[in-house]
Amino acid sequence: MTAAPTPAVAPRPVVEIAQLSKTFGVGPTKVPALIDIDLTIGTGEVVGLIGPSGSGKSTLLNCIGCITEPDSGAIRLDGRAIFDGKWLIGDLRRLRLETIGFIFQFHNLLPFLSAWENVAIVRALMGESPERAKARAMELLGSGKALAAMERLIDAQGRRKEQLEPAKLIHEVRATNRGTVTAIDCHLIARIARLAGAPMDKGAGIDLLHKVGASVRRDEALYRIHAESETGLGYARELALASSGYTVTP
Repeated sequence: MTAAPTPAVAPRPVVEIAQLSKTFGVGPTKVPALIDIDLTIGTGEVVGLIGPSGSGKSTLLNCIGCITEPDSGAIRLDGRAIFDGKWLIGDLRRLRLETIGFIFQFHNLLPFLSAWENVAIVRALMGESPERAKARAMELLGSGKALAAMERLIDAQGRRKEQLEPAKLIHEVRATNRGTVTAIDCHLIARIARLAGAPMDKGAGIDLLHKVGASVRRDEALYRIHAESETGLGYARELALASSGYTVTP
């Protein structure tokens, strides 16, 4: 007698997406990035998204990572309802911090923070005192451990040999009043950069001209948007006009 084979057990879903949709722009510039996407990823599965630039890969990952808000649909992470027509979690920052891991194509250092501040910010977000976070950051930077870890990441991703130049299409976002830069919304700035074409379009991105604490004049350029296509520049400019991402206090 031969024992019956044990039926395969389906992996437990850790990512569940249902009817997810997202559009950018309004009116004649409205572009659907995602249309009724269904996706389930189980424990231990490795999934790759393949498609041309602008096909919605980054948008989907940003929605799953709770960075970009979808227009409609539902998201469940590890069995927990996260989005169903609206965010169901009050503190998305802590959800991202404790539940979701990001390895970005680019290193995404915040240009308005110093080296140690970029290292310390995650520890501070996790509740560590600013003093302890700074001390640990300085220890990592001084010992060379942080640099060694960064070099390993660069080697794993593949080192870039060619020197990149900013894209030639440029739009400058200017201050609407005179004052001091008191805050920069890095998430909004990142969204503007993505609409411009980054990171797939290698010359696209944001060139920040002022950091927090800087004094600016009315109509002074706060940052430049670089894009390789008129379409990408138009999308990015439209969002930047709605909200620049800079808070300038008179």
